[in-house]
Amino acid sequence: KKKIYNCNTMINKVLKDNYDPITKKSKIKMSSFSEKCPKYHYKGSLVVDPGNTYHFYRQDSSGRWSHKPGTLPVEYVDASKKPIYVPHLADKIYNRKDPDNKDGIHYDKNCSYMCLPRNYKKNTKAI
Repeated sequence: KKKIYNCNTMINKVLKDNYDPITKKSKIKMSSFSEKCPKYHYKGSLVVDPGNTYHFYRQDSSGRWSHKPGTLPVEYVDASKKPIYVPHLADKIYNRKDPDNKDGIHYDKNCSYMCLPRNYKKNTKAI
């Protein structure tokens, strides 16, 4: 099965995966970087490496952003080891020691900001 990683496809999948049959709407709310999320939601940012993979960044209670690369621990810095204040401006070229090497992950498409419902089952440090 061919996996398609582009902004439109991934946004539609995220919204569909979080569809609430009672309200007939997604529990995810599309947003902008500066828009405040509703109560009981936190801000997330969806990015893609087209044709390869996707990734989420999360705004923490500190106002800064974090992300969790696969099975690795949560990181609070971008690919250049700098704190993430604005995900669409962060360095998102990972797994590359040599900047000319094109084999690493490069989340070069900033798809969307979203307001996601809080998870009350586990402390995620999200706002």
